[in-house]
Amino acid sequence: MFCLEPWIATELYKDYQQHSPEAECDLLECMGDEACEKMEAHWNSWLQRADFEKMASMGINSVRLPVGYWVLGRHFTMGKYASYKGVYDNALSHISRIISWAAEFDIGVLIDIHALPGGQNNDSHSGTTGTACFYDNPEFQHLAIKCYGVFAHLLANITNVIGLQIINEPLDHPQLEDFYKQALSEIRSQTTDLPIYIGDAWNLTKYAKIAKELSQQFGFIVVDTHRYWVFRPQKQQYRVDRLTKELWETTFPELSQASHEASGNLVIGEYSSVLANGSFDGEDPAECMGKFAREQLKAFDQVAAALLSSNFLLAVFGGQPSSADYIDEAKWLLNMYAPLLTDFVSSMSNFLETQSQDKNFSQVYGCGFDVFSWLVRPRSIPDYDYIALVPVKMPVTGLIQLMQVMVLFKTLNVSPGKLLRFFEAATEHSQEMVTAVAFSMMSDEQSFYRIGFKVLGILMLTSATPCINMWKQNALDEAYDSDDSGVEVANTPASRAQIRDIENAYLHQKKELQDTWGNKFWKQDAEISPLRGSLAV
Repeated sequence: MFCLEPWIATELYKDYQQHSPEAECDLLECMGDEACEKMEAHWNSWLQRADFEKMASMGINSVRLPVGYWVLGRHFTMGKYASYKGVYDNALSHISRIISWAAEFDIGVLIDIHALPGGQNNDSHSGTTGTACFYDNPEFQHLAIKCYGVFAHLLANITNVIGLQIINEPLDHPQLEDFYKQALSEIRSQTTDLPIYIGDAWNLTKYAKIAKELSQQFGFIVVDTHRYWVFRPQKQQYRVDRLTKELWETTFPELSQASHEASGNLVIGEYSSVLANGSFDGEDPAECMGKFAREQLKAFDQVAAALLSSNFLLAVFGGQPSSADYIDEAKWLLNMYAPLLTDFVSSMSNFLETQSQDKNFSQVYGCGFDVFSWLVRPRSIPDYDYIALVPVKMPVTGLIQLMQVMVLFKTLNVSPGKLLRFFEAATEHSQEMVTAVAFSMMSDEQSFYRIGFKVLGILMLTSATPCINMWKQNALDEAYDSDDSGVEVANTPASRAQIRDIENAYLHQKKELQDTWGNKFWKQDAEISPLRGSLAV
């Protein structure tokens, strides 16, 4: 669409067959004064919103969008493209529309810089016809680096852009590795976390290792490899059964090793089921290609991150911290994302403080539970022994995890329910099962607040109950007298009455807590059953 070839855009090329245009710049020359009008019409009709709706209905979750460097507009054209620079004045707006359509249907977009100045290979899809001139021309390389910086700046904060591929099917040129380093340095000056894809130059083993090395310096780097079987010499146009054997015995081990070398960051950006005529040997071509396509998918699915049916996002919620340092994490989160979190943390803190003042919790929360004040006014934090108490740590840990979830859906600019659809499952460690279950129940921001109150209430009850049991035991110990041999006896009617009062007070206190946060209180609430049930697990 934005990097044309005759076999793709046949309608655009068919009127100029006598000139045999190959690359997009050749086509522009043939179009002449009509180039702008015809290209705009092509961009407006080639891909529509309905196409993304259909893709989503088929389970497709990502697309690769090839573009030439020239789509950045008149200030980024060179050679033949400079003569038609006005053609691309609106190209970016069309690309932006496509990305927005994809976002509507939760489809990620990999922006693939398919053509570089001067051409990075000898094929017309590199933007030029003839020999690749990119590697030996510093001016071409400088413009490419400049383009990368602009693309990175434009794409960095678009949530459904899943990466930037900086070169498609490059030649394995001696300067390529050094060029990669320059390109990655420029991109990382604009964004630190946008995944960057590099081509394997038809030498996967070599560039999988290079990708791993580059990742250590430049972060998330993915190596892209392409697999075609149709462009083989005639003597290698084997029957499908032999190609299948080669796929599993030769190609699959190569891909597996490369994936391991690249820490799993391997994609198969292009592959095809089309085979040469020599592979059919009298059999039905459609049946042969269908069979081979299924074998390829089966193999690629096991080694490539681009085929996601065997890869999924898992939300993991950890248990309570082993020290009181958790307060520092909460302070950092609130300070870093104050515009996103202040209202939520304040609301949750008010809830915790109100509950801590309940007479049934008073023996546990002697210093209150005003978490918000602790985070914004560190001098108000109680002493270490208090914040190290399990009844304090457990609810605040739950709050921190809820804060992290809120940061995620707020920064991605999606609803909690939409965020949830990105994850296949949620799991936990220990009592944070409650948070994991709550995560799986959220739908909108209002429900996130409502479920948040319930999570914190349950964590308070769960962690405070053992402390109330301990209070009961300490009170009973004081009610007994011990003789010289250490045998505890209740030696007076008054002591026995005191013991009965302690037992009755304990049972009454436990019942009130259960009525407040237990099954009885929540029995009419459909949301609470999985939350309470998670504790039993």
